[in-house]
Amino acid sequence: MKYGLLLKIILLILSVSCIGLIIIGMYSIVFVQNSKLQWSMLIPVLMIVCGFLGVVYQIKTYKYYTKNKGNCKVKGKIFWIANGVFAAALCITSLFAFYSYYEIYGETIMAMNSDTLEFVFIFTGLLALGIALSIEESVLYKRLITLASLRDKETIDDIKGEQNENV
Repeated sequence: MKYGLLLKIILLILSVSCIGLIIIGMYSIVFVQNSKLQWSMLIPVLMIVCGFLGVVYQIKTYKYYTKNKGNCKVKGKIFWIANGVFAAALCITSLFAFYSYYEIYGETIMAMNSDTLEFVFIFTGLLALGIALSIEESVLYKRLITLASLRDKETIDDIKGEQNENV
């Protein structure tokens, strides 16, 4: 269970870092380069909003990885959905960036210079973060459903046991 807690902390730190990079990128495009706002800039804004809600999801679900689990009900579905959207957006953005880079440079992509290595490193990291966020969310959801069904079964068994003792 401590590995899950460590994974949760790492995902939280990486998510906050990723959101920070997106904010810095948007700031440099809009304010430093004085670009006009375009409809395509709504995608990073959506990623920022979903990222912040995903960070709230990471903080709210932190308690499920501690020894005192408390109530195992799924609460705040908007945070779960936003985290899933953020993870999907990271994966889609990374895959689109790889595809675009391949379309621009074609076969010369294999000539690894420092710019190519930085590009591959950054977008591979974003892809890995998106996949890790998706896997962590689905595993936690399945675990909470299993724990809830076990708790319900134990409650039913307790009720049946008390009825048999009173007869």
